[in-house]
Amino acid sequence: MAAFDSLDKASGASNTGHSRKRKNEKSDEDKYVALDCEMVQTIASHSALARCTIVDRVGDVVYDSYVRPNESIVDFRTQYSGVHPHHMKTAKAFFVAQNEIKEVIRGKYVVGHTVHTDFESIGIEHPEDKIIDVTQLPVLRKALGLGAGSKPTVSLQRMTKALLCEDIQTGAHSSLEDAWATMRLFLLSLDPSKIPANVVLPPGRRRNRPFKWVAKTSNDRRTTTSNNG
Repeated sequence: MAAFDSLDKASGASNTGHSRKRKNEKSDEDKYVALDCEMVQTIASHSALARCTIVDRVGDVVYDSYVRPNESIVDFRTQYSGVHPHHMKTAKAFFVAQNEIKEVIRGKYVVGHTVHTDFESIGIEHPEDKIIDVTQLPVLRKALGLGAGSKPTVSLQRMTKALLCEDIQTGAHSSLEDAWATMRLFLLSLDPSKIPANVVLPPGRRRNRPFKWVAKTSNDRRTTTSNNG
């Protein structure tokens, strides 16, 4: 985790839409990036974009920025998102970040874990033939003892532990840590010989954390308590 902590500090989620290009010419490998997002709860959405990180095949940060949702935040979910109130002071406006992310991934293959959820939070579409969801890769599903098809899905934390033999998300989530873990899982699928001989999928942990859902209507605002299982 320390290695990822130092990466987080180095990247700084600079809110400048931090990106950099390699000095050498673009190759096919440069067309692959991994994307991960962290979400918070607003008055209008349970999963509003608050941070987005994109890394390349070697783990270099291509984009990393905190994002300020359009609606008021009612729960930062810091324990899980890693997002704090002070991050919003210098966060990019949603539509600014949205446009920057679109440009960064334009023409690229985007790797992610249940990545369609990330695209939904960003509010963009990407060509289906350029989306790679590691939860759906047959090589990895077979190694995890899962059948063909899209269900069930396995959390990124469990996939990383089983296939990369590493622990992630031991504290608050980091989109940088998660994006790099996702990219490494994709690279592992390209070289199955490196998959551990005896893969053991850790048991899942049920989250039963309550959250407050604030629904705003034209006349009033109602708050209800629910459980996110």
